[in-house]
Parts: sequence; structure tokens; C-alpha cells
Amino acid sequence: MPLKIQNVMMTSPLMIDPVRLSIYIPPCYDERISDGYPVIYLLHGQNMDNSVWSKMGLQNILQDGFGQMILPHFLVVTIQEDNDLQDIYLSMLDKAILDTIIPWIDENFNTCTDRTCRAIGGISRGALWAEKIAFTYPEVFGSVGLHSIPGTYFDDQSLQVLIKKQIQNKLLLRVYIDVGSEDNYRHDGRIFSDQLNFYGYSNIRIVNPGGHDENYWSSQLLNYMIWYSEKWKVH
Repeated sequence: MPLKIQNVMMTSPLMIDPVRLSIYIPPCYDERISDGYPVIYLLHGQNMDNSVWSKMGLQNILQDGFGQMILPHFLVVTIQEDNDLQDIYLSMLDKAILDTIIPWIDENFNTCTDRTCRAIGGISRGALWAEKIAFTYPEVFGSVGLHSIPGTYFDDQSLQVLIKKQIQNKLLLRVYIDVGSEDNYRHDGRIFSDQLNFYGYSNIRIVNPGGHDENYWSSQLLNYMIWYSEKWKVH
């Protein structure tokens, strides 16, 4: 049975324009599964659109991963950011994701709603979004993937405050940071990793051959999916 992709255009009171989603639904998706399916939310980079994920072969990677039992069954939701030149500090995309998109996904699909069942990640600018959203709302997500992150959203003081809250509330995130060896932003992921290490916050940081481009991300997509889902139950 093939994997299905459902394209949705969703309005949010927080956004001027509708937000477009693509929902990758695993083969043999079953509404009767009692504990629901985990969900990975993915954000693209600047000067891209949601089609970048299909161009990089996400559908085939999921289809083969599910079929070969390399991956447990889960949903993937890719989110398009139309106004990707807007300053992240001014955009309301994060609020739209939290207040509109995630509730709609949970209402319309059989999902696991525990934070450990949700992951968020992004490539380039999308990694900045994932960093901001996951560390600000760790009660919503259990894992965050920062793929070729071009900088960091948080200054040291802000990050320290968030980490203290996470420790107090026992809401630490799984963190995966990777970058291509020829990426002009390759030192930025190290800076954020060093910030986390300074506070004793566990994270994975990997440098792979490649640049800041679709060839690099497509070569790593299966690794991303394996890492996001490695703690999830096989249905």
C-alpha cells in the first residue's frame, strides 16, 4: 500500500495569508490504533517552498523506510512559510503552528499527543524556527532537529532562562544539530551546541560532507527520520 500525501490550505487568525501544509500519511494508517501516531513537523529554508521536501525525495525515503521496517509508522507535516523574508522576531508563524496547525492535525488524524511523540525540525531558516519553537515550548515537543542552522535565535541569557525552566519542569529536549563540512554557516551550529554544552545540556552535533544545499539535505533525510523516530513504538 503506497504512502499518501494530503495537501491542505489552512487559515489562521494570526496570519494574513493561508498556510499550506503537506501531510505524509504512512501506509496502513489506522484510526483504531489506541495510542495514535507520532508526528514530525518540518520547516523549509529561505527562498524555498514546501515542494523542496518532495524534490529531496522525502516521499520515497518514507515509503522505503516504512516498507523495510527501518522506520516506525508516523506522520510528517511539512509547513510552507510564504513570507520567508520577514524577520522571525516579527512573524507569527510559530503561533500559527502552535495554536492552529497542531490542534487541527490532532483533531483530524489519530495522533499521539504526548510531547515525546512530537518532533520539529527544519533546514536553514527552518532550523531557526525549529530552535525558537522547541526551546520556547518544550511542553509541546520532545525532539528538535537543527539542520544547517544559520546562526542562533537565542542569546546566552535567554537560553539560560529557558534551560532552567526545562530542568525544573523536567522537559528537556532531544537535540540534533548537523551541518555540511563546506557550509558557510558550519560554525553557527557549533556555537549553539557550545551554548548547550556550557549549561550541561545534552545534544548531538554532526559534521558531514556537503554544503548548504538540497544535495546535502537529501543525503541526510533518512538519517533525520531515523533519529527523530528512534524512541517511537513500531506499529
